Amino acid sequence: MTSTVTTRTTRGSGFAPLLREIKNAGLLERRTAAYGISIAVNVGLMALTWAAIAAVGASWWVVLLAVPLGILTTRAAFFGHDAGHQQIASSRRLHDWIGVLHADLLLGMSYAWWNDKVISR
Repeated sequence: MTSTVTTRTTRGSGFAPLLREIKNAGLLERRTAAYGISIAVNVGLMALTWAAIAAVGASWWVVLLAVPLGILTTRAAFFGHDAGHQQIASSRRLHDWIGVLHADLLLGMSYAWWNDKVISR
């Protein structure tokens, strides 16, 4: 049994067919509703965690709340990151608002500084 391998000379990178397949499968489409639900749940859980920290007060039990707070702040960082890459919605203004909310207000880092570094590359 012999197999024939045909090579096609095309312009572009070898990545182009893979990218075309990924786009055709819809894997690069924005999932705005899923992000909206995830962001709302994350912000709500962060609020509950901070309320629990305030309720527990100066007790060693507060250390246990560091675990969910660490996970939730990491998720918030990913939302800010995705907003910086314009991956959540179709509006630049909405992305900036989401990025400022998550990076500046929830995490204490500068969304504008990070976004400026990404754009200048």
